[in-house]
Amino acid sequence: EKLFRQFEGAGDEPSEKDMEELQFRVRNIAQEYESLIAEDPDEVLVYILYGKLLRKVGQEERAAEMFLNADELDPKIAVVKQQLGNYLAEHGKFTESLGFLLQAIELSPQTAVYHYQVGELISVFRDSFVADGVYTRDSLDHQMETAFREAARLEPDNRDFSVRYAECFYDLETPDWGEALRLWRKLMDGARNVPEKQAIHLHHANVLIRLDRFHEAKEHVDQVTLGALASSRQFLLDQIPETVTAPLPVE
Repeated sequence: EKLFRQFEGAGDEPSEKDMEELQFRVRNIAQEYESLIAEDPDEVLVYILYGKLLRKVGQEERAAEMFLNADELDPKIAVVKQQLGNYLAEHGKFTESLGFLLQAIELSPQTAVYHYQVGELISVFRDSFVADGVYTRDSLDHQMETAFREAARLEPDNRDFSVRYAECFYDLETPDWGEALRLWRKLMDGARNVPEKQAIHLHHANVLIRLDRFHEAKEHVDQVTLGALASSRQFLLDQIPETVTAPLPVE
């Protein structure tokens, strides 16, 4: 753990000036891990920490070897399952990845990020899952929505998880737009700045349009004034009937 914390202290994005020193430190730390493994090849924690270090410096395949070694020694460590799942997802092996991530959830069901990663995996590879014939679209939709909902429930203060849960309804074949609207209303209450608030107004409008509540949708669109959101604003306006968007006649 001490060796890994030493690397963490070097920073995620070292400057060019510090790169040579960082590489020197990483080589020294790697040598320390190799020595520890040689001395005690059955120490699971060493494989896990070394694997994390290797991932951080871009040695993905070598990192996966470390996590596989750890998994062979102890197949009941959730973070090892997660790391292997992530590695497989990055290499397009979505079915195997899902298996490892679901095992991570089984071992640690209260860890929100595991649920979140299952949701993202299904979102990215849904068509491939369906094409393989292992899952139906309905079952994948249900599993994805459940995964994002659980992530948001387990970490209610993690706004990214809550936003992703609300966004996932756009990807469902038969979404519950009423539930989506409730989620966006809740997110509006916690908007941190004007751009975020106006973006949520657009989400409100988008959902209301799908519910055929065009006048309410127009009210939300009218709250959006930022130039960066102009194209999204116009896209939604184009979906609202002209009878709603037309200016009132002058008496």
